[in-house]
Amino acid sequence: MHLARGYKTFFSFIKCVFRLYILCGLCSKTCFAELDIDTGKMVYSVETVLGTSVNLPCDITPPEAKDKMHILIWYKDKVPIYTFDSRGKKLEQGKHWSIESLSDRTGFKFQDDVAKLSLSNARESDEGSYQCRVDFRRSPTRNVLVNVTVIIPPEK
Repeated sequence: MHLARGYKTFFSFIKCVFRLYILCGLCSKTCFAELDIDTGKMVYSVETVLGTSVNLPCDITPPEAKDKMHILIWYKDKVPIYTFDSRGKKLEQGKHWSIESLSDRTGFKFQDDVAKLSLSNARESDEGSYQCRVDFRRSPTRNVLVNVTVIIPPEK
């Protein structure tokens, strides 16, 4: 019995590492992730250059095959900045909302449950801590943390 539980935990870990590899591969510029031992949450670090685009990863894959994502909320420094609401709809029909200051610079992309919030024309003010909160129909809420660093090139 304990051996079966051990295998299940091991394969869950391998699945998580694979998703992490895929998500980091889809980030722009430099992206790496680590598991925060204290909180049990994945923490991504993303670097981008001033004026370029940056992709913030968020795993929207439901823990159970029969479940689905209902709503996704992105926060920057604990303030909601972007939402994607697919309650009662297919993902393709979800409603997007973003704060006015980001409305012309954001986009939400998802393919095969790999999702990312895209910010174009990165600004110095985009640097900071972001949190992606994913609410599922049945499964517990998932939180993903993303630290964004905007690199300012030297002046000529």
